[in-house]
Amino acid sequence: MNQDNNLQDNYVIEDDEPESDGVTETNGAKQPEETEESPKKTKGCLLAMKLLLEVLLNPIDGWKRLRRANYTPEEFARDCFYPLIALASASCLMTCIYEAAITLSDAMMEALKFFVAFFFSNFLIIIFGNWVLPSETRISMDSAFGKIFVMANLSTLALFSILYSTLPMLTPVLLFLPLWTIYLTARGMRFFNLPPEKANMTKTLVCVLILGVPSLCYLGLDFLLEGVGV
Repeated sequence: MNQDNNLQDNYVIEDDEPESDGVTETNGAKQPEETEESPKKTKGCLLAMKLLLEVLLNPIDGWKRLRRANYTPEEFARDCFYPLIALASASCLMTCIYEAAITLSDAMMEALKFFVAFFFSNFLIIIFGNWVLPSETRISMDSAFGKIFVMANLSTLALFSILYSTLPMLTPVLLFLPLWTIYLTARGMRFFNLPPEKANMTKTLVCVLILGVPSLCYLGLDFLLEGVGV
């Protein structure tokens, strides 16, 4: 088990800036350094959302701060990913306000399909990644930060879906927002120690998985529900 953990750590690139040792000097005496990320008690939904916003606005620094926050995949899912996909699902109900032809039951079904598709996509992307990614890079996405990386990118798609559902008048512009997720994904891949000869292929496959798996899950659910007459 220790060997596996050491191997996973080798696949994550070090930060460009040296990490603090957790202490500062005051009048020659070392004092514990208080940081936003280090105390576990500061973790929560607000911090996770703040870190996601930083990723959206400044990808390189944002990804670096998110990795330094030392979230576990379970914590990030609880504080950011699950709340956002739940909110995005609820925003689907707005369509019955803007579209007279859509009933409340139809909107609720869309909300259910969205939540289930994104919930399972989080796990399927890692599973499919173990199949299609080059063998040298598979462990990168199966690490703790790799799982958080996937959830963070899916969270941006959920956030864009909220904007799409609540601001339908901006649809022509909002349709291009997933391209920003592709950009964030590509920029964030620098924090994985990818072999140079496999870097471009890995970036492309990860982008395809993050955009493609939720879409395929949603279409699959739609097909299954229509098949049973729901």
